[in-house]
This record gives sequence, structure tokens and C-alpha cells, in this order.
Amino acid sequence: MLPFIREFVKDLSAPHIKRNNGLAIFLMAVVALLFAIIDAKARFLTQTIDPLVVAWSRQSGLLIVLLALYLLSGYSVFKTYYFWLQVLRGCLTAASAVLYIYVLKFVPLVEVIAVTFIAPLFMCLLAVIFLSERMSPFRWAVLTFGFLGAMIIIRPGLGLFHPAIFLVLLEALLFSLRQIITRKISDKDPPTCTIAYTAIVGWLLLCLPLPWVWVTPESSLEIVFLISTSLLAALAEVLTIVALARALVNVVAPVHYSMLIWGTLISWVFFDHFPDSWTILGGSIIVISGLLLMRKETG
Repeated sequence: MLPFIREFVKDLSAPHIKRNNGLAIFLMAVVALLFAIIDAKARFLTQTIDPLVVAWSRQSGLLIVLLALYLLSGYSVFKTYYFWLQVLRGCLTAASAVLYIYVLKFVPLVEVIAVTFIAPLFMCLLAVIFLSERMSPFRWAVLTFGFLGAMIIIRPGLGLFHPAIFLVLLEALLFSLRQIITRKISDKDPPTCTIAYTAIVGWLLLCLPLPWVWVTPESSLEIVFLISTSLLAALAEVLTIVALARALVNVVAPVHYSMLIWGTLISWVFFDHFPDSWTILGGSIIVISGLLLMRKETG
């Protein structure tokens, strides 16, 4: 097992990585399933446990990955050319996780997942602001189309959903800003460095309010869910890194939309909730917008 981990870390640090699109697509499909399961557990836990505690538990999983990287690479894993950007990225990771899990307490799983898929569209807008990229009329049209899909799901003014659903848009914005930072720092900092700072900064930030919100789990099921959430989050992060190391982002990113399918099935089976026709329509619009954008970027 150790040689495999060493090879994995070597891959992440190497300038040229052997591509394997089939493996990467399969791994990303597994990641989509894992995140749907993690989100379902988070929704269950937030009914009795503060969302900050759930977010802290989820973030703790990254410490397992960090420990493995540190044992294999030592202090070099923290060598960065963009220290403050790495710290900011870690803070954004923690903030977006708290917002996402807080919303899960009030809004059905599938609706939350659907709205978060607007993040790639936000990334286009942020790339114009921070990376000086140009927005073509096509990209503006796709961005507007995707935002329309989100509004169909939320249906502002109709009172059909909890107001917390609007926080999903903020979470998607923070997530997009995090990805823009990732694009900026990836020219010099390897993925192992980004993982390390994301793990330690996000975890420490979430530790700060923990004494004021901590409630000891009352049931063994809650304890099992908290621990398994950490472990699954760690596994999902590792598999995501492996997938992105073996294929281009635009190859594997569309597979992540399968999370909407898993989220629908889990919501239906475990929470007795099936999305209505408006949610299906809005989610479809968001997914189509994202796929059109990725096809345009690779075309």
C-alpha cells in the first residue's frame, strides 16, 4: 500500500503525468456518489448537531490526507510561493463548507445540490474580474441561462423554499473564488501544497468557534455518521486529486453532475422527498449551461 501512496504523491509533484481518461472518469463518478452520501449524512446530523460541528468533522478528514503527505514529503509539502493566497483559499473552503451544511439543515438535499452547480458559471464571471479573461457573448448568454435555472429552483417571492436557499448562491460564489485562486497558484505550487494548506487552515479556522457550539453526540449513530463523514471526505478528496492528475479538468468535470442523480435517489429513498417539476427543470437548465460552457472551452 505504501508504494502506491508514494507513487500517487510523486504523480502530483511531477511536471508530466501519464494520462488515463477512463480511470479519471470512473474515479470522478465515485467521487460524485461519495459527496452525495456525505451531504445526506450532513443533512441528517444537522437536525440535532450544529452545522459548524458537522463542517468541522468533514474538514477533519483532510487532516488524514495531510498526515499522509507530511509523512511522505516532510516539511516540503508546505513550501509555497503564494502563502497568503493559500491561507485565503483555506478560509474560503471552511466558509463555503459551513454555508453549504447550514443550508442542508433547512432545504432538501437535491435542491441544494442543483443550485450549487451554478458555481462554474460564477467562475467565468470571476475570471473576468481577477484574471482579466474576456467574456464572449456566448459565455454571457450561458451565464444568464444558468442563473435563470437557479432562480427557477429558488422561485424568489413565492415562498416555496426556506430563505436559506439563497445562501447556496453565496456558497457557490465562495467556491468559485476558491477555484480562481487555485488556477492562479497552480503555476508554481503543486497540488500537494494546496491540499496541505487547505487542510490545516480550514480545520484551524473551524476549531475557533467549536467550544461555543459543541454538543456531545447523544446516539451511537450520530458518532458513526460524524466519523464516517470525515473518512469519506478524505477518500473523496484523494480520489478527486487522482482523477484531476490523470485527466484534464474539462474531461472529468461533467461527470460530477451525476451527483444530482445520486442526490435525487438518496433524497427519495431516505428522506421521502422527490424534486418537483420546477426543480427538475431548473436543475436541467443549470447542468446544460455548465456542459455548454465546458464544451465551448474545449472546442
